[in-house]
Amino acid sequence: MFKLRKSKFILLALFTILSVLSYILLYFSSEIHELYVYYTFHISYLFTESISQLKAYYPKFYLIVFLFTRLIKYGIPFLILLLLYKKRHFIKSFINLFKIKDEIHWWKTPIFFFFINLCIALTCYYVSFYGEFIPQLYLSKLFLIFQLVFLGLFYAINFKQINATLSAFLLKPILPYNISIFRVVFFLYLIFIYISFYLQYAKYLDGLQRVNLPFLGWLIQILPISSHYYLYAVVLGVIASIFIAFGFKTRFFLFLNAFIVFYVIATPNFFGKLEHRQIIIWISWIMTFSSCYDVFSIDSFLHKKTIYKKGDYSFHLKIIWLHFGMIYFFAGFYKLWLGGFDWALSNSMINQMYLEWFEHYNKIPTFRVDNFPFLLMFGGLLVILFELFYFAFLFHKKTRWISAIGGIIMHNVIGYFMYINFLIFLQVLYVVFIPWNKILSKLKLIKKSFPSVEPTISFKKFSVSIPLLILGVNFLFGVFRIDSYPFSVYPVYSAIVPDTFKYFEYKILDEGYEGVNVHELGKQHDFRWESYSRFEPEIINQYEETGILDTNRIVQQWHRWQIAIPLLSEADNVSVYAVEVFLEPEKQQDTICIYKLMDL
Repeated sequence: MFKLRKSKFILLALFTILSVLSYILLYFSSEIHELYVYYTFHISYLFTESISQLKAYYPKFYLIVFLFTRLIKYGIPFLILLLLYKKRHFIKSFINLFKIKDEIHWWKTPIFFFFINLCIALTCYYVSFYGEFIPQLYLSKLFLIFQLVFLGLFYAINFKQINATLSAFLLKPILPYNISIFRVVFFLYLIFIYISFYLQYAKYLDGLQRVNLPFLGWLIQILPISSHYYLYAVVLGVIASIFIAFGFKTRFFLFLNAFIVFYVIATPNFFGKLEHRQIIIWISWIMTFSSCYDVFSIDSFLHKKTIYKKGDYSFHLKIIWLHFGMIYFFAGFYKLWLGGFDWALSNSMINQMYLEWFEHYNKIPTFRVDNFPFLLMFGGLLVILFELFYFAFLFHKKTRWISAIGGIIMHNVIGYFMYINFLIFLQVLYVVFIPWNKILSKLKLIKKSFPSVEPTISFKKFSVSIPLLILGVNFLFGVFRIDSYPFSVYPVYSAIVPDTFKYFEYKILDEGYEGVNVHELGKQHDFRWESYSRFEPEIINQYEETGILDTNRIVQQWHRWQIAIPLLSEADNVSVYAVEVFLEPEKQQDTICIYKLMDL
């Protein structure tokens, strides 16, 4: 059982009281804003105007006003600093509340505070009638700010112990079988996706307009891109991956593949639609700087290396684990920061599912979970909590299985109901969590005792600094929500989805196309309309709000349909209509509005 020390109880009580007071103040946010406006307009000038300007306003007692306002402006902060100095023992006592005293269970304090604060925030949310009286988005942001402040103070005061824990986690000496088997599996998988997915992209590259990405526009415009170049790159990537999987000249082919994997996976995203598969590039680059070929490779057989337990074999795998944690953390964080508690606890949760059904040509699962809205909302809240805590579960072997198995369960449940499962480009990579060292030891296929090398870390070594740099840059891209290649934030799915949806309907006027339903053809040809459908309400809303119609993007949308469906490639006369419908399947027959946008 978790027992709170007196000091921890005081700390938690203090932050709990502060959070309650903040939520109460949030309730009166409109009144506070009015007071602030009043102060800014009627009073603040007294503290900023010069003595000559005050003399013009108050010729008789300007000196009194000047001295009094400056005393408040500079005297009160000085008195506070003096009081803090006099009561510095109190500050030390406060800092001591944060200090880790239980080296084993120190992590329980921030987790306990998280759930206490969450209960308070949810209580305020429901008491205020689902965020109607207290602005629910401010409520969720304040909740997150409290967590970040608490964790920041906790880390700042205990950085030595926490850094030691992180170092022990990253550099735990292990045998090389984990990373070597992952090398084999990952690069065999890379061969599969090169051939199965990216070989076909070659025919789609010609005729599309390049669109710049953040920090990458310069490269997108000068990079040689053609069907022939792309095809050669895929073939070369397959050859390099074969050599890496078998472990022959592994270091050379790892570096060669590092360039190829970027070109092959990133290039299709330079034309206006991002497919979030960056983690394949990240893993390829991290593995490039690892010693993943010390066993189960032709190189190890030829050089006959002695096997040690080393931190190097653990470090690169743990960096990959942390990338998974980072992907999920920002997804959970931004659901609360951008969508608030309404993301999970309002009708938006149901509408998100309806939208996915609609984008998959009204594909509705057998079990209608939308008939159980409470279950959906509870599941939405669990998704947020799981995403926020995913990385925390990774740090202990007793909870690591929660991240691995929980992630697979979450993706497959969401995949069943919403057809978003990331099966090929994320779930498959969960193989990185399999403890091959332990499995081989249990099966008595390897010895149990091996000499260890003391874990050391040097930031001067590229094998350490480059993986950390990749992790750090991706973290910054997550903080600032930057979508790009190869570094990027992954989709956070934070939108509050309304009851209706706007999209393009195409009417072909050419002879022989009478009665052709473009969306029905898309369904028959397995065209992934959901990959591009969210562009359409953006274009329509922009037109309705500003009167400016982005004709180029509409042409690009139609061009995607033509590429995917050969029958449409001969259509020359097409009218594009804006249509708005209800997302609920039973109401979609009742079109809200429809009007013509343009002729192609």
